[in-house]
Amino acid sequence: MTVRLYLHPMKPPESATVRSRQVVRTLPADLLVVVAFVLIADSVISVAGALPILQVLIGFPVLFFVPGYVVLAALFPGEHRASTAAETPSAADGGLELSTRLALSFGLSVALIPVFAVVLAFTPVGFGTASFLGLLTVTVVAGAVVGAVRRLRLPPERRFSVPVRRGAYGLVDYVTGPERPVGVALNALLVVSVLVAASGFAYAVFVPPPDAEFTDYLLLTRSADGGFVSSGYPTDFTRGEGQELVVGIVNHGDEATSYSVVVELQRIRGEGEAMQVVERSELSRFGSTVGPDETAYVPNDVSPDLVGENLRLVYYFYRGDAPANPSMATADDHLHLWVDVSV
Repeated sequence: MTVRLYLHPMKPPESATVRSRQVVRTLPADLLVVVAFVLIADSVISVAGALPILQVLIGFPVLFFVPGYVVLAALFPGEHRASTAAETPSAADGGLELSTRLALSFGLSVALIPVFAVVLAFTPVGFGTASFLGLLTVTVVAGAVVGAVRRLRLPPERRFSVPVRRGAYGLVDYVTGPERPVGVALNALLVVSVLVAASGFAYAVFVPPPDAEFTDYLLLTRSADGGFVSSGYPTDFTRGEGQELVVGIVNHGDEATSYSVVVELQRIRGEGEAMQVVERSELSRFGSTVGPDETAYVPNDVSPDLVGENLRLVYYFYRGDAPANPSMATADDHLHLWVDVSV
C-alpha cells in the first residue's frame, strides 16, 4: 500500500514592511496631508521671521481651513450619497457634499479661532504665536486621528475621499454659480473681501509687529504683607548703609530672554537740556533670565558711596549683556529715583 502526502503550498508570511505599507495605504490620504502640512507650517512660521509673506501664505490655510476640515472629518467620515427609495436618509447620507464640506471648513475654522484664544487666556501659557500654534496643532492631530478611525470603520464604498478633478470643477461651480454676471461679480467680491480680511488676521497672528513682543521694567518696594508695590520708595540714604529696592521684569515675548541690569548713582549739574552728569558710581550689576509671559522679581540692595542732595539713582535695562559703560542712549529702557545721601 502506497501512501502519498499532498502538501498544499504555504503562503509565505508577510513581512513587517509589507504590512506597514498596507496599513499606510489604507489611511486617509487627505488627513495625512493635512497633518503633515500643519507640522511643516509650524516649523516654517517659527523660523521664517525674515519672510513674513511666506508666514502669511502658509499660515492662512492653517488658520482658516485646516481646523474646520479635521473637525468635519471626525463628525462626518462618510461620502455623501443620494438616497434611494429603499434607503432611509440616515443610511444613504453618510457625509457631506464636497462643496458643503469645503465651505463649512472655512466657517468652522473662523468660529474656532476665538475659542482657541479664550482657552489660552485661561491657561498659564497665555496667548502668543507659539502657544496658539501648539493648541491648533494638537486640535488638528486629534481631529485627524478621530476622523481616520471613524472613516476606516465604514465600508470602503462609503468612506469619504477627495475627488481632485471633480472637486475642482465643483468648487468653481459653487463659487461662480449661478451663471449670471451680477451673481458671479457679487460672489467674487465676497470671496476677495473674505480673503483680504482673513489675510490681515493671519498676518497679525503669525507676523506680530516688533513692539508686540515687549518687556515691562518695574522698580518696586516690599509692602508690609511681603508683596511688591510701586510706591514707598526710599529717598533718604546713608553712605555705606544699604536699603532694598526690587526690580520687576515682565517678559511678554514667546521665548525665554536674558536681561542685564546696571545700577548707577549720578551727580547731576544743570537742568533741562543743560543737565549733565558730572560724577557717577556704579553700585551693582546683575542679570536674570525670564521665561515667556513670566515675571521675575529681583531684590537689589542699594548702598550709595556718593554723598549729596538730588542724586540720581538710575537702573539701566538691557536684553542680553550690558556694555562696560551703560547709558540712556544704549539701554533698552531705564528707570530712576532722586535721592539724598548723607554721611
